[in-house]
Amino acid sequence: MMKFGSRTLILTLLTSPLLLAQGASDGTRWQSTMTMQMAGMTMPAQSSYVCNDGSSDAPPIKAQKDCELYDVQRTGNTQSFKMRCTGQNAMEGSGQITYTSDSYQGSMVFHARQGDMNMTLSGKKLGRCDGTEVNGKAAVAQREQIKSQANAVLAQQNSAMAQVCAQQAEAGTSPYPFMAGTPGYLCKDPGQKASYCAHFQTHKAFAKLAADEAGFRQANVNTGQSAPLTDSAALCGVQLTAVHDKLCASAEGQGEMDFLRAQCPEQVAAVVKRECAGRSYTSVSDKYRGFCSQAAVDTASTQDGSASRSDSAADKTSKGAKKLKGLLGF
Repeated sequence: MMKFGSRTLILTLLTSPLLLAQGASDGTRWQSTMTMQMAGMTMPAQSSYVCNDGSSDAPPIKAQKDCELYDVQRTGNTQSFKMRCTGQNAMEGSGQITYTSDSYQGSMVFHARQGDMNMTLSGKKLGRCDGTEVNGKAAVAQREQIKSQANAVLAQQNSAMAQVCAQQAEAGTSPYPFMAGTPGYLCKDPGQKASYCAHFQTHKAFAKLAADEAGFRQANVNTGQSAPLTDSAALCGVQLTAVHDKLCASAEGQGEMDFLRAQCPEQVAAVVKRECAGRSYTSVSDKYRGFCSQAAVDTASTQDGSASRSDSAADKTSKGAKKLKGLLGF
């Protein structure tokens, strides 16, 4: 998926390599329309006018400045071509156009460091041209229209970016969109960062981050994004131990029993002693019956490995019920 890191790329595509006509002594005037799909979004269709040089068989697509159209081939009414752009927005593209007597349909794909962009192309002939249109009033008005359309696309992209960042902040499970200097740094609104810092310090998000970091360490993964829990604490300027202890202290009261079992061994021992030990399985209160059963399975797994990873939830619950008395002293 394309990242949103280079917002100028779209504007460059819309105003430079594909849309500005070049002069021609005698040629065909085309109305060309392009629709772009990128980052899971379909951009509004963009139309332009191209005066195609009648002295060559070039497709009605014009490269400008740091973009080169090359390897143009034609078989029957189908034409293929490639485009190469260098500089800040370096990318490679290839496309294909199929002509009828007065129109064409085609597609093009660009490969850039931000990701792939897929374009649908269409066009129709409008008549003859001599290339002088590019400097006329109509061309100036057209360029202003293209600029306005490009700005509308960027506004749409910014809105989509804000939604993505809001979702990332609410999830609270990856600090990297909010961390300057990391490859995923996309969300620069201080309010969104503050929202992330609040959400990461919740039971579910903290547990997810802790599990991810433990998994990376177990797999011996060493990348810039392999310590999401530690990095979240650093991003938000909090002490990880303090956040952990606070969440453990509130887990039982908020019904976060899975978090309690996974993260808080001292509290687990206290709850087991208070709510599980010395009671029959059926006499344990509804609130704690599942917890007590699962705590027994956890203990059994530690002691003899009898609860395998392949056990279903029902199997584990059954084993827990059978082992409660022996393992927890009731």
